[in-house]
Amino acid sequence: MKIKPLSELCKEDYDLKFLSFIEMPQAEENAPFSCISQPKKQDLLLYVNDCFTQYVTKDKKTLATHPGDVVYIPTGSEYTVSCLCAEESASTYQINLHLSDCGEPVKLSDGIMIFSPKNEKIRRQFERLLALSADPSTFPTELKALTYEILALLEKEFTTRKVPPIIRAAVDHIHLHFKEKPQISTLAQLCYISPEYFRKIFQATFGISPAAYINRLRLQKAAEYLAYSDLPVARIAEELSYATPAHFISQFKDQFHLTPLAYRKLNA
Repeated sequence: MKIKPLSELCKEDYDLKFLSFIEMPQAEENAPFSCISQPKKQDLLLYVNDCFTQYVTKDKKTLATHPGDVVYIPTGSEYTVSCLCAEESASTYQINLHLSDCGEPVKLSDGIMIFSPKNEKIRRQFERLLALSADPSTFPTELKALTYEILALLEKEFTTRKVPPIIRAAVDHIHLHFKEKPQISTLAQLCYISPEYFRKIFQATFGISPAAYINRLRLQKAAEYLAYSDLPVARIAEELSYATPAHFISQFKDQFHLTPLAYRKLNA
């Protein structure tokens, strides 16, 4: 199936086939859902409402979501998803759909994509879909139009987050060396700008500080170590340049709402 990024697809007169919309309640005690060996037969676009979830793909890639995230899961995906922490009202709003361009089936990517939109309108559009889908008088075209709008809103926010050339070298360096916790002064030097200006551009691009971005990458790597290796917690903390195991445990719990050992047990 042809891959067409959202930024390209939204510039064309593409077709969207709306298949269904459901609200899926989420709770920590729920058993993980798995479609390993049963690839998805359609695309899935979902909104994460009041819960933290974790996706583990067939090739062992770990992806964590936060409340307010939007997840795109392409046709053919195989994964396991677990609810790590949830409010009483937690759920995911899920749209099943097919995309096509000039009659040819397309998908936005080969792998699961996670958007972290700031635009509150995206959440409201998912809530409108929930209300309309429960109303027997709703026309299918109304649901389809709302889905088009959600994709357009995501595209607009996604394109505004493209990495500016002025900080590209630093972002590339972060992804290669996040384990060593690179210093802001070093990153700014790579871009030939001041640390203050670097922080300002980075924050405007990613919505979080460089330090928070680096720490998120380190914690995602820690989650992979815990799930797929026998490395002790202290060794993982050292590998990812945390000052002490206690500091690592505290940071991990803030991110995943589980201690490292509880996370490892969940993924055993």
